[in-house]
Amino acid sequence: MPSQSYLPTDLVSQVVWLNYFSARLPSYQATFGLSATKIDDIQMDARYFAWIVSTTSQLKTLTASYVAARSQYGFGQKGAKDPYLPGLTFHTPRPPSVPPGIFRRVHRIVTDIKSHPLYTESIGKNLGISGSNDLVDLTLVRPEIVVYWNNNQPEVSWKKSDGFDTIEVEVNRGTGWMPLCISTAPGIIDTQPSPLSAVSTAWQYRASYILAGDRVGQWSEVIAVTVKAQVGT
Repeated sequence: MPSQSYLPTDLVSQVVWLNYFSARLPSYQATFGLSATKIDDIQMDARYFAWIVSTTSQLKTLTASYVAARSQYGFGQKGAKDPYLPGLTFHTPRPPSVPPGIFRRVHRIVTDIKSHPLYTESIGKNLGISGSNDLVDLTLVRPEIVVYWNNNQPEVSWKKSDGFDTIEVEVNRGTGWMPLCISTAPGIIDTQPSPLSAVSTAWQYRASYILAGDRVGQWSEVIAVTVKAQVGT
């Protein structure tokens, strides 16, 4: 296969690039005479590739945990703490299957676009196909979150961006940061009841992107909300 200078070399960056490309491609459907089916296929390819990379990463983590637990159960000392065995669940449900050769299909579309008479360098940069594979610095990305009130419960809202569609949210209710959820939904409701106390308290929220099963980039700005206390009876 010919060299694809626009395509990053590591898996996580490839997920970002493919999500980015598939999200922006519909804007040029008319310009380059792309069929709706072809665009839909590329977007399905992007979802499936992100899922398979994420699942592979999670399976590696699960395998390491179970191998360590196997050793402990087999030869651990009496009275030792039970080994941690994570559940066999995954962050993202399996999307519809696609045929093998995702990046071969993408390369054919990119080749057609770059050979089209209406193609420009500006379009290439906007699609991420101009030649540079430094599309995004994964060490710097961070989501933006807002916390609203939804039926007296805090709701963390965020916007999906090109290349990132999964988020991890943590909450601090005064005892340190703890996981709230990992979600692809644009709104996440904290269902924890407000404290039984005569004094209101502040709950804090922060979020980071999840890509290929791992947290990437920086934590978002911390958002605090005042939670009204329930007066005990």
